[in-house]
Amino acid sequence: MDFRIYTNETLHNFLHDIGVTDYDLISIKGAGGDFTESEVGCVLESIRTAIEKHSVKEIILIHHVDCGAYGGSGAFISKEDELGKHRYDLEAARQRILAKFGSDKIVRKFFFDEENGQLKAMEF
Repeated sequence: MDFRIYTNETLHNFLHDIGVTDYDLISIKGAGGDFTESEVGCVLESIRTAIEKHSVKEIILIHHVDCGAYGGSGAFISKEDELGKHRYDLEAARQRILAKFGSDKIVRKFFFDEENGQLKAMEF
């Protein structure tokens, strides 16, 4: 849930580049943190609906730099600290999805970082 990810079709182009052409988009601020804070979060319910209604087999989790839900980049001591927190929360989310919906699901984790004024994705 960040306008930078939708500007100039950044998200659409990224998904296309990794081979995803049909998708249900669930965009919720701080969603990765929701996995670690709530047993019955709206993220899990949204994923459940996508699995049940559309037979989703692959889930792609995306976090981004300077996320307001995390207090922005300024809330971290360093860039490495910010990346570490997102890496930790994304892995916790991945583990929870696999535990809840089955190990047959593919869960990929990405982080959008800013480089020369543009967002670039890195896989965690």
